[in-house]
Amino acid sequence: MPANPSASTGVTSNQSQLEEIWRSECLLDAMCDPGRFETHIAVTLARQMMALYQGFDTRLVAELIALPDVGAGKDRRVERCLEILDAVSDSRRMVMPLRRLADSVNPRVRSKVARILGRLSNNLAWTWKFREEKDSRTRANMIESQWGNDSPEIREVLWLAVRDTHQRVRGNAILALYRLGVGNVLPALRELAENQTAICRATAAWVMGATGDPRFQGILKTLRQDAEAVVRAAALRALVQLNKSQGPEGQSLVEPLIYFSEDLDGVRRVGFDLPESASRSLLPTEVVLKAGGELIWDYKFIERRSCPLSALFLIFEGNGGDGLAALADGFSACLEHTDTSDRWSVVRIATNPEIECDGLKAVLPLYQGLKLKTAIAQFDTLPRIQVQDLAQAVRVLRSSGPDRHLVLLHTSGALSDAVLGSVEPLARKLNCIVDVISFGKTENERLRKIARQTDGAFLTAPEGPTSAEWMVRAYASLGHRYEVTYPLAAAADSPSDIKIIPPPKMGLIVPRPSPPEMPAA
Repeated sequence: MPANPSASTGVTSNQSQLEEIWRSECLLDAMCDPGRFETHIAVTLARQMMALYQGFDTRLVAELIALPDVGAGKDRRVERCLEILDAVSDSRRMVMPLRRLADSVNPRVRSKVARILGRLSNNLAWTWKFREEKDSRTRANMIESQWGNDSPEIREVLWLAVRDTHQRVRGNAILALYRLGVGNVLPALRELAENQTAICRATAAWVMGATGDPRFQGILKTLRQDAEAVVRAAALRALVQLNKSQGPEGQSLVEPLIYFSEDLDGVRRVGFDLPESASRSLLPTEVVLKAGGELIWDYKFIERRSCPLSALFLIFEGNGGDGLAALADGFSACLEHTDTSDRWSVVRIATNPEIECDGLKAVLPLYQGLKLKTAIAQFDTLPRIQVQDLAQAVRVLRSSGPDRHLVLLHTSGALSDAVLGSVEPLARKLNCIVDVISFGKTENERLRKIARQTDGAFLTAPEGPTSAEWMVRAYASLGHRYEVTYPLAAAADSPSDIKIIPPPKMGLIVPRPSPPEMPAA
């Protein structure tokens, strides 16, 4: 067999060559001698061997453990063997033999074993040991071994690693959390990119390239101008990687449908949804948020309506009977945008105890189909209940089925503090979203606060006659699925710009990245 098969056969060997390796007296010598093959050739051959010979990895690890004084890790074949096993084997039968090397005096051996054991053992207690490990390479590989795994305990470990003293450990943890869709890890990445230490900035560039996220192109172009060569080189590699991840024709970011934007208590809140052509469940890290052209790193993301609604409140404040009847055309238009399973319960709330009411029987049955259209067309004859019956009415709605309900609350005047004080705890207890459309001339801050605290929306109708087009937009706003909230100071007076990162290109191969190391002195 040639000493270097890449000279004659590239990295592909024929059956006879593979058979010769397999029949070698010492498989460890045939596969793991660094003087015989380069690492990538040895890994490629090992993959071919795994496909042909059952027990290839088991035999290799057995010969490895049989080496004299293997724990010292001085034999050059040890590290090469561990690299091969890490690349080609998913067998848990390697766990017990390799535990003998977990305390090797050679930190490079210990770090490679840590990555393999963490990946194969499914034992979180093993990963927790990273806190006791003094070697940074080993800690980093322990965290890398958890890439793709998810549980509350794993996330706790990863967040501890984000605060590690070594940049490689931090970079691996940040990348792991990013790939799990944890949006609030982005500020930690920004902090790493702005660190005074060059190798930290280089690690941040590596993480950005490994994400494939186009939002980082701007900051990577800035890092390309860094005073330190190691940072410039890492930024260039990351930009090349981002270009490859987007495919030859590039990936255009999806434009969401932004329904409303409101500023309150030092934050800006934006409600949006995806167009039907891109309808899918979003992760927080897939939202790219800018204001004034500047990237927003620190934002809160929620998916507020991933299941049918329990109740949707529309509160008409300070509207008389004639005004309510005038909205019939608008709500009739809204019916064209409902799901076939939507069930509306249409009632009016009287705040004056002297007004004759219909009682809770007015809430049921829920209107559907033609009956719903008839009820909407006759707003002035809608049934009415007393405000003190509100809590029980909501409970009736909750118990009547999982489908969506729309409750129209009409008051003859502003809601009192006592009524408002009962709405918020009721909504929280029943897990209801309180959405508000205010038709009053002045905004009710108490209602706005309740809407925000229950993940609801607060909309103020324009002055004058309310058009059907505005009502349709308002109805769509109240049904929005996603929200982002971010500090208002970051936005200034600039409009919000939201883009959605499309799914990765099918067939895209993302190699396992390696964080940069501190350059040798």
